[in-house]
Amino acid sequence: MVKFFAMLAALPPVVSACMCVTPVLCSSQPDPARIAFVGRVIDSYPASVFAYGLPGEDDFHMGDAPGSFALHKQILLSLWQSAFTPAERAAVEMASDSGTLRAATDLHGVPRRVRFEVSAWLSGSGRSTSEVFTSFDSCGFKFEPGKQYLVLSRANDLSGRWETGACSGNALAATKQARQDIAVLRAWKPNRKISPCKSRWRF
Repeated sequence: MVKFFAMLAALPPVVSACMCVTPVLCSSQPDPARIAFVGRVIDSYPASVFAYGLPGEDDFHMGDAPGSFALHKQILLSLWQSAFTPAERAAVEMASDSGTLRAATDLHGVPRRVRFEVSAWLSGSGRSTSEVFTSFDSCGFKFEPGKQYLVLSRANDLSGRWETGACSGNALAATKQARQDIAVLRAWKPNRKISPCKSRWRF
């Protein structure tokens, strides 16, 4: 039977500079819009934030310079043309500012796609590989090629793409916190609340 987990209440975790408190595994209610697995990074696209024409991994502020929004939109269309649905691409092409771009696609800003070879499913799919989307900005998670991670992700409400970030609870699989979380997820059963129920800070 496929296991599902849910996080404690839908609290917006992001605070200034993505200092966040993550509600961890405190519900007995099934949530098919969330997955958890242990996997090794096999691919990250684009490989660098430089693909967006940025000098570094700082937050991207559209409108900082004349023409910057139009250029950013053009770069997004070029980088993600294979990922956009026809309707999504049309909406992106018609976007006139950052607000309409956010409404057009969840791949706004400085996104990147990370693919994993999955060694253990703790909740969800069961496939040998999985891909999630995160960001190069401060709210994204910096997955490194070849390394093994505990990955927690949720499906975007509109696109269905799996998303994760700095506040999701991801960690290198070998760390103490990840080992504890993996043990909890493996022991968890539907309709039984995890105990003890606790939150932890992530920055």
